[in-house]
Amino acid sequence: MDSKKIIIFIHGWGLSSKIFEPIIYRLKNDFEVYSLDLPGFGNSTINKSMFLKVLSSYPIISFQ
Repeated sequence: MDSKKIIIFIHGWGLSSKIFEPIIYRLKNDFEVYSLDLPGFGNSTINKSMFLKVLSSYPIISFQ
């Protein structure tokens, strides 16, 4: 069984995962593609008590 390689896109500050849609469209047949929204951007929500220091301590999602 041939598994696809995984690509994960994480946008920069002030953007959303929508910025990657044209790239994802081109890669989705050959790769397993994920795009994430940082808390408070795109389709995600944010708790107003969150600060950058707290957000920066979040672990990166691991795919096996």
